[in-house]
Amino acid sequence: SVRSNALSESETLFLSGLQHFQFQNAYQDNYTSYLPFLLRRLRLEQHADLDLGYWSGVSGVPVRSDSLNPHLNERDPDDEHTVALSVHNHPTIMGRDIMAYGAKRSVVVVSELIKNSVYVFPSEESFALFKQLRLERKSERRRNSVIVYDEKSNIIRITSTSADALRPNTADTVVDRRQHIIPVDSKIKGTGLPLFKVVVPYMSSFRRKAPFMVFRKYREIPERPASPGADDEHFETYVFCEVYRKSFLPYKRYAFKFTPADSPLFTLYAFQYSYRPFADFTYKNTRFRILGTPLLLVYVAVYSPELRLCVLDDLQPSLADDLVEREQRPDLISRVRSHSIPNIILGLLSLELHTPPLPSEPAILLKDPVPRPDNPIVLDGDLRPRANDHTFIPYNSPPFARFMDSFVYQKNALLLPKKYTEVGKVEVYQDPLESCALDPLTTYAVEIDQLVLSTLLLAFREAKIRVARR
Repeated sequence: SVRSNALSESETLFLSGLQHFQFQNAYQDNYTSYLPFLLRRLRLEQHADLDLGYWSGVSGVPVRSDSLNPHLNERDPDDEHTVALSVHNHPTIMGRDIMAYGAKRSVVVVSELIKNSVYVFPSEESFALFKQLRLERKSERRRNSVIVYDEKSNIIRITSTSADALRPNTADTVVDRRQHIIPVDSKIKGTGLPLFKVVVPYMSSFRRKAPFMVFRKYREIPERPASPGADDEHFETYVFCEVYRKSFLPYKRYAFKFTPADSPLFTLYAFQYSYRPFADFTYKNTRFRILGTPLLLVYVAVYSPELRLCVLDDLQPSLADDLVEREQRPDLISRVRSHSIPNIILGLLSLELHTPPLPSEPAILLKDPVPRPDNPIVLDGDLRPRANDHTFIPYNSPPFARFMDSFVYQKNALLLPKKYTEVGKVEVYQDPLESCALDPLTTYAVEIDQLVLSTLLLAFREAKIRVARR
């Protein structure tokens, strides 16, 4: 048989389904199967046994047990601090104890064949109900009724003949003849309704001010039509998040501008490192790291089917630590367009006159935040792209969320294309007590934190697809 030592001894490009880390139903249960945490805990216990001074005598001569295996005494300087905190004092995540995250939600990502649209559903059951409701929407019994908004904007379903008789008598009543994605009855309940419609603007990579992605969230309660004949393409959705990307030498910055309907507006900054497969951001005083992002300085980019969201260890540096205002440099292009040649020369001479970085401020107060110049990750002298360097992987806590491509967990993939195809799923933990009174399969049961984390994972999935030309 033909055997290659180079291939047999190297790491595989893709992990099998059994090799992937399996998310448990409750977050705290993952500690029993997360190998980085278990190995450090085992090492700490071995060091504790050695410190007790275990002895074994042979022919009356006492011998230290660590002399039997000298490798056991090789202590990692990060082990004591990291594992001691992990065993006795679990960190909080987004202001909650890890024991509170006792429910796992699987958010389904679906692609539409004809319109090339991407939808995000709160569960697989919701996606199945969506397909069923799409068929019912076209049935004859649905065509014989219409939605009417009365003078108080209450939604009423009546027959078409009643609507024709009602229209000339009530000026404040508006008949809704818009085409809804699912029947309004189910939309109001939040059953079978997508969470998001993901929009990727055309040629966004070459348009400076165009967003990288746009996440439009579906409204459970439709807004009243402006007029009976009004045709609004986005009447069902509103902009939940716009993503803007900007490239720098060692990293790329993603600005997530969230505009939720029932929460304050905020902007979240994530920084994708160019030489290691990770991206960092801070959300609700919790430092997160997304593992599996593409390397930006390679000739051949391999598409990795998984993204993991982890909580950083206390001693690990982050690109999102201590952000500062970016140094302002003169814009030579604008000078060429609006100034004379002498002014252009003066502009060239003033390139070295940079504005010094401001002291560290919260990212919410900065207009153009970037990592500090003395950030340990930015100062890393080894700039060779390395995907197999595992020093950036957190050891204290198992992954809190992840995105996985559908070809990893779907066993029987159909060769013929379907109108709606599942392309992946996002698994993320949430507090079941926050939505205990709601149906877990509806859109109402998904918290804002889970929406935010899912948005970031899907944005970096899009970045991977563009780099891999997939």
